[in-house]
Amino acid sequence: MTATIDLKEGEQVTCTYGNHHAVNSPSIATQLSESTGAIGDTVNDSSTLSGATADAGGTVTYTVYIDSACSQGAQDAGTVEVVDGSVPDSNGIKFNSPGTFYWQAVYSGDDNNDRARSACTDEQLRIINPHITVVKTPDEQVVLAGSSVSFTIQVINDGDSTLSDVKVTDAQAPGCARTSADIAGLASMPAAPAAGSTITYSCTLAGVSASFTNVADVSGTPPVGPPVTGEDTAHVTVVQPVSHPSISIVKNPKAQNVTVGTRRPSRSRSPTTATRP
Repeated sequence: MTATIDLKEGEQVTCTYGNHHAVNSPSIATQLSESTGAIGDTVNDSSTLSGATADAGGTVTYTVYIDSACSQGAQDAGTVEVVDGSVPDSNGIKFNSPGTFYWQAVYSGDDNNDRARSACTDEQLRIINPHITVVKTPDEQVVLAGSSVSFTIQVINDGDSTLSDVKVTDAQAPGCARTSADIAGLASMPAAPAAGSTITYSCTLAGVSASFTNVADVSGTPPVGPPVTGEDTAHVTVVQPVSHPSISIVKNPKAQNVTVGTRRPSRSRSPTTATRP
């Protein structure tokens, strides 16, 4: 703005100018590449400015924290340049341990736009550590050939996340296999110690004829990552029935004639049967 004032000698004038330059107050929205991940996953953040000028500049700094106040365990995920209001993604961060992590993006602002910061709890990343265990008992048993053997199988979700489509297979004792079609709780097992995190059942294998080591395998599918598996063994020793022992003795001849004073001939012996009770 230009103003022209004509003054005569000795006259004074006071001018007051108000700067009416407007500064926007933008907000910043963020989005993680995944909200639940497995150990070893690499995750990055993206952000979008709203309410900023079309030519907004400045920077956005991404940080990962281990607490919901975004004050502890800060890990730098990169600082990027904002060009015409467009914000590049953060660096990728690889997570090697389970836990809950909180991401935050901070916009520096520029001459025409105020600073902006995303809420710490807007972006929670959960890195899970799923695990499953199967226990087959007894570990050892001895049975007669032709007998039946019985087992108890226990399936435990001892990880930190729900497992779906849990299955037990048993190649040598097919009757011990189970799916959700047999036990509804195997469709979705919560993590221990929640109710339903442990499932126990019994099964039988009939007519065993030889010793073997039995293997029960279990698998379950976590929310992310590959299925988790486990196995346990139980040995069965099969013994044959024992028959009663016996011995035989036979004495011959059955009869003979001799003359008085004549030496009696010796007798030959061959087995005759006598059975010990």
